[in-house]
Amino acid sequence: MHTLAEEFQSLPPVFNSVFRPSIVLRPIPASESELALGESRMGGRPDLPADMEWPQYEGKHLVFVAQFALGDLGGWAQMMGLPAAGHLYFFHDQDHTWELGPKQEGFQGVIYSPASRKDLHRADFPADIAEGAEHQCPLCKIERHPLQQNAPPWAPIWQSTQAPSEEDLLAINDYNTRLFDHLRGTLGWPEKETEPWHALGGFPTKLVQDPVEWECQSYVCEMSDEEFWELPAEDGIAFEEQQKAMSQDWVQLLQCDYDETTGTCWSDMGMLCYMIRKQDLAALAFDRVVAIMQSH
Repeated sequence: MHTLAEEFQSLPPVFNSVFRPSIVLRPIPASESELALGESRMGGRPDLPADMEWPQYEGKHLVFVAQFALGDLGGWAQMMGLPAAGHLYFFHDQDHTWELGPKQEGFQGVIYSPASRKDLHRADFPADIAEGAEHQCPLCKIERHPLQQNAPPWAPIWQSTQAPSEEDLLAINDYNTRLFDHLRGTLGWPEKETEPWHALGGFPTKLVQDPVEWECQSYVCEMSDEEFWELPAEDGIAFEEQQKAMSQDWVQLLQCDYDETTGTCWSDMGMLCYMIRKQDLAALAFDRVVAIMQSH
């Protein structure tokens, strides 16, 4: 019997461009005593270097979402374009839920620090975070399950990819069946599609009409809705096609899903995705990250 890694290597070359490395995350409720300083986690209190303060936006401290020790991810961090060492921190503002990024001056939801574990300390909750559980994400340790994830049908990347043959589609469908059978066996998922999908890298899930990548490109677009509707019809169509093509530049850093087990909730059973353009990731320009929340 072939392993998933061997089966991935045997997939048709047409799919090389539509797979991305991903680490599926299984959060497990934990106490602080179970987690070493600097260990990857979701929720609770972050382990920050001395030169980094708990970030704020508009005078309020942000909610701590997760931290990842990149050195513990092995070669997967570099496969995703991330540094091989250091820590990546994720924060969010519960008062500005749907789109957050560089247009919100002073907001930074993702911060990278090259500091080693010996230079970290467990930060205390600021007063405005400590006073309400609604401002805290439940503390969880993380099980990591690395895999190669193929682009879902709605992903913009398919716009520039050769259409697969029927034989190729059968091969990828077989791979996906084995992949999810493996995950169900490993993670204890039941036979249903509503299990939470937390992941580093890979492709974002879509809960509404537009893919997350399109929402990100719309967010950074300099043209207002009023200006768009004033365009002649042909120019409007051309502009939309241009924006859809540009949306292929966006890649996912982290997806946090609604999860009854851990008590994590984003709006109405929604999800939170941290996205970055490829050129910004290459420059480690995490201040250019856009956080998109989608909800049912």
